[in-house]
Amino acid sequence: MGFVVCNERFKEKFGSISFESLLEQIINKGDVSEFYFVTATNQLAWNFRLDFAEKFYASKRKAVANFVASNLEGLIRKVYESLKIPDKKKILSESLRFLVFKEAFDEAPLNFFKRHSKEKVPLFVIKWLSQIIFGLKEDGITLENFELEMNNSGTSVVNPLKFNDTKLLFEYYQRKLDESNFFDIIDATYFVADKINQFAELGNSFSILDSTPQKTFLFFGFFDFKVPEIKFLSSLAKLSNPVAIFLDFDETNGPLFGNYIDLLLNFKKFGFNTISIGDNKIDSNTNFVKKYLFNNYLGQTRGELAERIRICATENRYSEAKEIAKLCKYLILKGNIEPSEICIVTKNPQSYSPLFREVFQDAGIPANITERFRLSSSPLIISILAALDVVTRGFRFQDVRKVLLSFYFRFYNQKNSEPVDVENLLGLATKMKILGGKEFNGKKYWESRFKNRLKVIDQRLEMLNSLDYPDPMEVSSLKAERSSVEQTKEDFEAFTIYFNFPDKELSFEDFYDIVTNRIIKGFGVLNILENVANNLVENLGVYSKYDKIAKIEEIERDTRALTKFLKILEEFVFTSSIRFKDKKFSLEEITDLFKVVIFEERYQLSRKPNAGVNITTIEQTRGIPFTVMILCGAIDGEFPMRYSPEKFLGRVLGKSEKRHFENERLEFFFFLTNNNYLFDRNERWTYIFFPKRDSKREFVPSPFIFSLCELLGVSLDEFVFEIGRFSHKEQNFEGMEWVSAITSNVESNIAGIIEDGTSAEQENFQAVELYYKKFEENSLHESKLSEKAKEFIVKLVSRPLSISFLEEYARCPYQFFVDRILQITKPMPEMEIFLSNREKGEILHLIVSNFFKELAQNRTNETADVLNLKLGNKVFVPVKLDPNKKEEYIERIKAITSSILSKFDTEISLFEIDFEEFFSTELGRIGYVQLWLNYELQRANWEFYPVLFELAFGLNTKDSLEAVSVDLVLGESITLRGKIDRVDFLETDDKYEILVIDYKLKAAECKTLRSVEKGESFQMPFYAIALRNIFEKNGINMPLVINLLYQIFDFKVSEKKENVLNYKSFVINDESKLGKYFPQKSTKRGDDLEQIITQARINAYQILKAIRDNKNFAVKPLDSGRICSYCLFQSICKIEIY
Repeated sequence: MGFVVCNERFKEKFGSISFESLLEQIINKGDVSEFYFVTATNQLAWNFRLDFAEKFYASKRKAVANFVASNLEGLIRKVYESLKIPDKKKILSESLRFLVFKEAFDEAPLNFFKRHSKEKVPLFVIKWLSQIIFGLKEDGITLENFELEMNNSGTSVVNPLKFNDTKLLFEYYQRKLDESNFFDIIDATYFVADKINQFAELGNSFSILDSTPQKTFLFFGFFDFKVPEIKFLSSLAKLSNPVAIFLDFDETNGPLFGNYIDLLLNFKKFGFNTISIGDNKIDSNTNFVKKYLFNNYLGQTRGELAERIRICATENRYSEAKEIAKLCKYLILKGNIEPSEICIVTKNPQSYSPLFREVFQDAGIPANITERFRLSSSPLIISILAALDVVTRGFRFQDVRKVLLSFYFRFYNQKNSEPVDVENLLGLATKMKILGGKEFNGKKYWESRFKNRLKVIDQRLEMLNSLDYPDPMEVSSLKAERSSVEQTKEDFEAFTIYFNFPDKELSFEDFYDIVTNRIIKGFGVLNILENVANNLVENLGVYSKYDKIAKIEEIERDTRALTKFLKILEEFVFTSSIRFKDKKFSLEEITDLFKVVIFEERYQLSRKPNAGVNITTIEQTRGIPFTVMILCGAIDGEFPMRYSPEKFLGRVLGKSEKRHFENERLEFFFFLTNNNYLFDRNERWTYIFFPKRDSKREFVPSPFIFSLCELLGVSLDEFVFEIGRFSHKEQNFEGMEWVSAITSNVESNIAGIIEDGTSAEQENFQAVELYYKKFEENSLHESKLSEKAKEFIVKLVSRPLSISFLEEYARCPYQFFVDRILQITKPMPEMEIFLSNREKGEILHLIVSNFFKELAQNRTNETADVLNLKLGNKVFVPVKLDPNKKEEYIERIKAITSSILSKFDTEISLFEIDFEEFFSTELGRIGYVQLWLNYELQRANWEFYPVLFELAFGLNTKDSLEAVSVDLVLGESITLRGKIDRVDFLETDDKYEILVIDYKLKAAECKTLRSVEKGESFQMPFYAIALRNIFEKNGINMPLVINLLYQIFDFKVSEKKENVLNYKSFVINDESKLGKYFPQKSTKRGDDLEQIITQARINAYQILKAIRDNKNFAVKPLDSGRICSYCLFQSICKIEIY
């Protein structure tokens, strides 16, 4: 049963008629020019056009002409445009409306939302406030009746300051609209309604859209109207045009359609007729659901509906998308259902659209995703805005970097027509820590830094060339660096030519010219897009069917984004020129305004009929029938969506909240009953999926699921299928066969390894069960690796390995896989203003090693009878520090520090700060280097003397020893390469006591014995193995007593006194004289060290096997919170959704 709400003119002309019957009449007549169809959504309008055109052609064998269908806003705009009135206001788009609201927000004297006057309010907060004000206007609240409506609407005060701010915002926003001679769509709706009523009151027979023949307006697909829309529709009742609104509603259906009753009363009050259309299917499934879905207390159930409804729980959103893709593929291949007859709906497209795009492409399933993309997230638009920021923000490094790395821009050196060497320019700028920005004088600062660097290099080369025996390696390195800096300087100068924008104040037309001609054309955007399209056309045969669709969509996304961008730009320039007339602004001011305009603007790809499985938002499916409906993300808080405007408004709106939840219920009802013809025959499948958790929290199923289960007469626990725990008994359950089906090559390959003797069904189920066990571990399936890839992995572990190679795998196998095997280039990290901890550690390594090496060289020159150690072809002598020479040491190490820091070439203004951190000249402060030297002098009487510094083995340097062979277990071995920071010696009559020291900046970087046991750390035990191997190879056969220590530069004395000086013990051998300087609990027996080394061998063997044999690269970081936070591959990892 339904209702037709119509004016007298429609009633006279058509009488009591259903929408379907009227469509038949229109098609039979063959002329649609007198009809204007108005739909609830754009998607429904688009589908209706296609469906109507097909039916019309089938009946008349000709194409339909003069056919018009739009949404309600489209009609209102068209009517407004047709009005012949002087000084007509412009109706703003959503994006320009937000710009006006932002200006109102900036000017309004707010006490709550601007209580932190120095803090910039985020745009998303202002956007929310804009939506609150707009929502109030949609509810019929005007500035004039604001206080009255809010006090009479059953509201309660939550926050008076917020409420007063809301009123002020409303007032300033309306004032801004009036001053600028603009309408938002709500004010335009009221204006059009008033104009129609004025004509009617004067007794004129007014016909909107003055056309021949006179238009008949037909509204359908609606279940709610906003207050301004009701006023507009009520004015239509007075027209000479026939007007009808078709509502799918039965007044006996109870609270589900409670808002419809109020709607009908309103329409009657405004002069509409309400005509009931008979329905012979009183007891149909659709009517039953209408009446009892949310009337659980009546106890009515219909169990047969459960035969075609399945509710599935998955672990997380990603597995949910994977399961739905599997279901769709099964329905297409086994159920012979056309992809376009399947529809996946969601209330949260931001979370699901990217997932479905990925998994459907991977599964080879065609998909038609009607996603609306944020314009400000388009890579092309980001690049254009970054180009503006380069100039407005003074050539900041991050802006220059974005522009240079943009796929859409090309920059050339005009002198030689060669492309700018982007990698060299950015690499050098990063190394030199060039920050840029207005505070550093913009591009002139970049140029001065390059000039100064060339000057420093030239001075250093001049000094080296004055020596009798200059270091050839340093000379070569400096010359190479000079060439790089010279090239970078030239490239940067060429780059800045592209940004010679006018530096005067600009009109909005000037801004348009800069964006379109200087950037889009001048930077080669159009050429790039054209070349990409041409290349795709030329190579279409190379791509598979679905890769081809994906490639075409990539191009369409760019072109659609650019088209939308230019449209918004033109509207912005046009409206701003009207508002500000001849006033001019800086480029920065206009750019900031324009960024507000496009902040929430979205663009959409073209709709593709029958292009694949439909994936859209739930409201876009209203009135569009499908054979299979799949709802994903059915969790509380998303469906129904939360309603909490009081967070911003300061009052609770009882009526608005009630209407919100009524509309949410209606959407769920329309989802369940989509395609009434099949639903009433119980022939349409409905699947409802919900994830149980994400990486942050557990989810609760939607309360609508509980209501549905009560309607079906089933228990939720018994009716929900837990996909991760799906049992063999359930595989034959109707509608769930897809879970155990073979629907991918991977599953097919796995099925082939099941042992003979099992039935085909059992084999399939076990195969898929095995697949999902593997999938839960996120392992790389060997069946996906080519022979070349397998060969690469074998070679990878056959060459000399570093300790970091093993520890990286232990830290996160997937990160190791992406970095070491796929060799995906790491994104360049953001530049740090000051030296990073890694850089500080490297510098301190260099300082102390150079300090010892200089002292060792002097000691060799001074005496020939010192104790020495020969390794390879080099003799090493111990360094004995004399506390009486402290001042001499300070001057020496200060000079070394200054020399090394100057090579890092940080910002001139920051050099002194960096130097102070390493070597403080301020009274009462002490730098890293001074602190380290003090501790070294305190332990000068330990009898252990430094001998080996940065001992390299297996490295490609002139001083490196050979790589070391390390025996693991079960006959396996690896070849090890690396560098030991420092080794101290104590020689006795019968043995060598060795102190292996590894430098760390912070104590937190030190590893423990527990980390070796867990397989996380290999450094210290493998250093012990390496030293034994090196000594043995070099003929040193005396017994070795090995101690392993960390030395900490940024050392803080522990209250527990666990550390000695600035050392942290790893293993102190109880046979060593070193034990007397450390607490007894720090010492270990020699057997303990051997156990640690054995455990490290076993762990290394397991990693070797996992990489080489199992190809296991699971997404299993040791500590996701710490490791993932600093991972450079987060964008391609699924850790957040696993």
